Amino acid sequence: MKRIMADTTVLITIAVGFLPLWAAAPAGLPLKLTPATIEMGVFYDGAPLRIEGTAEPGSNVVVVVRGPDVEEVFNVKGRVGPIWVNSGKVHISGVPSLFLCFHPTPLAELLSPEALAQHQIGYEVIRKQMLIQPPEQDRDVVRASFVTLKTQENVYRNIRNGVLMGKPTEAGVSYRVEFHWPRKAPPAAYEVRAYECRNGAVVRQTTASLKVVETGFPAWMAWFARQHASLYGGLAVLVALLTGFGIDFLVARFRRKRTAVKGKPLPDEA
Repeated sequence: MKRIMADTTVLITIAVGFLPLWAAAPAGLPLKLTPATIEMGVFYDGAPLRIEGTAEPGSNVVVVVRGPDVEEVFNVKGRVGPIWVNSGKVHISGVPSLFLCFHPTPLAELLSPEALAQHQIGYEVIRKQMLIQPPEQDRDVVRASFVTLKTQENVYRNIRNGVLMGKPTEAGVSYRVEFHWPRKAPPAAYEVRAYECRNGAVVRQTTASLKVVETGFPAWMAWFARQHASLYGGLAVLVALLTGFGIDFLVARFRRKRTAVKGKPLPDEA
């Protein structure tokens, strides 16, 4: 009898441990990414990207593209009399390198605040999960300024009417997102997740992976910088010096030719 009770207790414990998995939204139909890999070549300036999927009838869809978490360092400006100077540095971590959110109507109409927080959707969630060091710099203005900077760089976007919903069919409702991939997004593996929303909650979700990789000369330069950092730094300085001298030489030659065309004596002919 004791053995049976012990086995029952173990089974109940295991079942309770799996409750969060059972409570999660079920997976939806696969997403189609075109292209599935974005290549950053010599003339790279971003790339067109299309995301397609199918949802259950009666659902709206929110599509989120999220990059890996990063840590960044920024200068803090302080005013000394009439001028602004650097007064220190602030380290920000726990935030995605890229956050693109597409939805057919305002997020507040699609998902409850609890659902937005649970699935980490929206700028407000990013501001709350942000880690700031040193602690004395942890202010609302720093959090808001970081999000503003990322939106100006086009790597944080919150786009209403960004999801185009098709007509309902027996297979479901097709949806599509089309946009130009931001040039400043670094090479990495990005998560693309589609949330099917109904009555303020997520009923299904689908995940796909988007790879952004360097190719050709940029890839070789990145490898060279990682494997031979000292030599790369020396060559960079040498190239900068040669470029500077080359520009000075060309400017001097151009000025001499213009003076000769006007009929004035050149400096060494006077």
